[in-house]
Amino acid sequence: MSTTESYLTAVCQACDKRYGILAQNITGKGGRFVCRSCGAMVVVHKDASAPPVEHGVESLPDWVHSVESDRTAEIDGQVGTPVSAVSDSSPHATHLLGAVSGERAAAGGAATDPAFYGTATSDRTSVSDEPTVIRDQQAKPVSTSADAVSARSAYRFGLTAKFLLFTLTPLVIISVLSLLYSIDKMLTFQKATIAESTHIVKGISEGMLRQIANTVARQTRQYLFSHPDLKREDFNRDIYFKKVAIQRVGITGNTSLYEVAGADGIWRAWADIDAKLVGRNLADLKGQLGKHFDTYWELLTGVKAGKIVSGYYYWPDDEGNFREKYMVCAPVEGTPYAVSASIYVDEITVPLMKIEERGTALAREMRNSNAAIMGGGLLLLALILFLYGRGLTQKIHSLSAWADRISLGELDLETSPVTSNDELGELSEAIARMQDSIRLSVERLRTRRR
Repeated sequence: MSTTESYLTAVCQACDKRYGILAQNITGKGGRFVCRSCGAMVVVHKDASAPPVEHGVESLPDWVHSVESDRTAEIDGQVGTPVSAVSDSSPHATHLLGAVSGERAAAGGAATDPAFYGTATSDRTSVSDEPTVIRDQQAKPVSTSADAVSARSAYRFGLTAKFLLFTLTPLVIISVLSLLYSIDKMLTFQKATIAESTHIVKGISEGMLRQIANTVARQTRQYLFSHPDLKREDFNRDIYFKKVAIQRVGITGNTSLYEVAGADGIWRAWADIDAKLVGRNLADLKGQLGKHFDTYWELLTGVKAGKIVSGYYYWPDDEGNFREKYMVCAPVEGTPYAVSASIYVDEITVPLMKIEERGTALAREMRNSNAAIMGGGLLLLALILFLYGRGLTQKIHSLSAWADRISLGELDLETSPVTSNDELGELSEAIARMQDSIRLSVERLRTRRR
């Protein structure tokens, strides 16, 4: 039947047999039928003020359906909807049918004695103090079976889902933020360490290059004073002088000898690893160096005042790519010459760059490993919480179904669905005590009626 139909329950006062009633199908102001169990007459009214009904006695009219022990009935080919909870004090409540035994109805008790009217709700079975009526409006279907309760629970955001959500969400957020924070701090520390190390290594390299330039300048001075006949045009052809003036610095660097400009104002190189530069006016390099020439020229000519100068500039490599170099220029005391010692900077920084790359790769590996460990831990925790939460909710569902069956009159249930030494076990014992109290109350009520 439709879920909007009013399916209610009436109780025979003689034997407590329950019957399902469809209020919409009752014609007129009421009706009567014979109880299947005890043969008593059951009289029903749609209105409390209605006169006694005149319908003929029927065994079971089409609007009456026997209610089995599970409190459901087959109506129109479907399982009956549950009995709505009723409160006589509520103006919007749906009142149930009055059920009157045949003998008392014949004596007029149905109209005078309110105790003849039985009221059955989804919460309890009792005797109302006022005649009960059926109102056609405001029917509220409620399931009476444990299966229906479980079906409704399946569409709710249950305790297990809430338990997982409110437990795992903070853990996931904290874990992700902690992972990101630790990785970020590690990378920041690595970059700061590499930058500081590069600065230190550059400082050490600059000091070593300065020392090399001074050493070569002293050796060149000594050789020139020992060979006064050696002409500057022969500097780059004298193999012994070349060993003194042209020395390797690391892998990419070297020293060279050039002449400080005299009266003609020309700066020339006289001993260099690049033979093309020997005897050449160094000012002609402007076309080769382009925008980098001014920096180079400032360093080269800085020794004119007789001081050691040093700094960075760009010089093309063998492939024509401009790379940064560091150069120290030291004057050769007592001569018109100066020694330059230079080296490509990346020769100093490449090892540090490799260290930085390895550190970045290690940080990435650590991040992935930590993420995998945290993810696995969270999944394990989620599984444990899910199993634990599902166990709790299943116990709660069992207690709910048990209480629902008790509310519909199944007072002979003896086995508690939950036996545990915790709060749920205490609740189960309390429901069992409630069941015993209701059963004793019903038995006392039946005894007084007889």
